[in-house]
Amino acid sequence: MEPSTQAIGHIFLVGCPRSGTTLLQSMLATHSQVNSFPETHLFRNIVPHNARAAKLGIASRYAHRRLSAYLGEIGRPELGARLPRRALFYRQYAAAFVAILDTLTRTQGQQLWVEKTPKHVQYIDEISATVARPRFLHLVRDGADVIASLYDVTHRHPDEWNGARTIDQCIARWRHDLTISLAHQHEPNHLLVRYESLVAEPAALLNKICDFMGIGYEDDMSSKFGQTAAGIMLDSEPWKAPNLGELNVKSKSKFSTVFSAGEQTYIKSAIHDIMTALANRSGTG
Repeated sequence: MEPSTQAIGHIFLVGCPRSGTTLLQSMLATHSQVNSFPETHLFRNIVPHNARAAKLGIASRYAHRRLSAYLGEIGRPELGARLPRRALFYRQYAAAFVAILDTLTRTQGQQLWVEKTPKHVQYIDEISATVARPRFLHLVRDGADVIASLYDVTHRHPDEWNGARTIDQCIARWRHDLTISLAHQHEPNHLLVRYESLVAEPAALLNKICDFMGIGYEDDMSSKFGQTAAGIMLDSEPWKAPNLGELNVKSKSKFSTVFSAGEQTYIKSAIHDIMTALANRSGTG
């Protein structure tokens, strides 16, 4: 039977790193109509760091090499032949790579894919300009927990995270990414959900997320996600291993163990204003 030629749905799961995006991705990927993959870092790989070049839409000189390397990591190196060899603009690489993800999804008889690269929250404009009908799912989490987890993981795995982060760097990253999410919360193709709600009532929140994605909720999403997680993680991401197990509702926050009392007070003061904005927002979850 020939694969369907219907349009594939494009969902970008974004947010500050260590907000629980791998957990949510695993749950969504358990759905029979959802395809997902290890983090692609697509737009970080194709948009140049030079602001002027990026504004002109020029592609990174490393785009082809990085995208080809990713396809090799996921065991599909032959798909690299579908990438433009020397494209001038990053939209050309984006179009080719999205077409590859569409083909992988369509071949499996699924309706949509979920791409989870947390940092894509910083590339919403570029994604919106180059990807057809994108929808953005923002996962947001209590700042103290994210900052503690980000600080901890970068100190335990500095090589994989390009160096250990300071407390101030972790605070700045969470504030920056959450501010972007809050700025888009009222747009129809954006949905903000809370990690705390996902853990407390997974079925209820997943029902709402499925409505947003245009599919029906399936019970396996909140019970068998651990079996799916291995397929969306790379061997170079050992910190994601806890997602292979069952949902731990009672897991303790690292905030009180990673930081001293003085550091905790400093962090709480530094995030108080945006935590208030998060608490007062309207939306799902």
